Amino acid sequence: MKIIKNISQFLSKQIVQRILYGIALIFWLWVFSDSFRYYNSESSIGIKYLWLIAIPSALLTAQIVFNNKVIWGIIVGLVSIYSIWTLWQFFHLNILIEYHKDYIPKNNWPLNDIIWFLIFSILFVVVNWVVWKLKPSKKHFA
Repeated sequence: MKIIKNISQFLSKQIVQRILYGIALIFWLWVFSDSFRYYNSESSIGIKYLWLIAIPSALLTAQIVFNNKVIWGIIVGLVSIYSIWTLWQFFHLNILIEYHKDYIPKNNWPLNDIIWFLIFSILFVVVNWVVWKLKPSKKHFA
């Protein structure tokens, strides 16, 4: 538990928070770099790529500059919603749809799907925990 406490203290520093938000912004832009030319097209979830790129980028940029609790709360909410949605989609597409077909092309819970679901779940728990621990304090540049 001492490791978790040390990590929490490290993540509570303003400069570390701003650097991590900067890394998140670069990662977000890199993930969508192929989609820049399709900014006016709709993604698979029905939202235009323009909004999928611009809103999180603006929030991360604002958090780098201001590092306040309101923007942090919005980021926590979006990351949590995305995590839940992604896990549900994985579960729904890989397990439930296969289960409800008239034929059964594979086992209901193949080991491969269970392992990937666990990996994604652990990854999302870690990411959500880190974002939660990035809660800004009232001190500036501590």
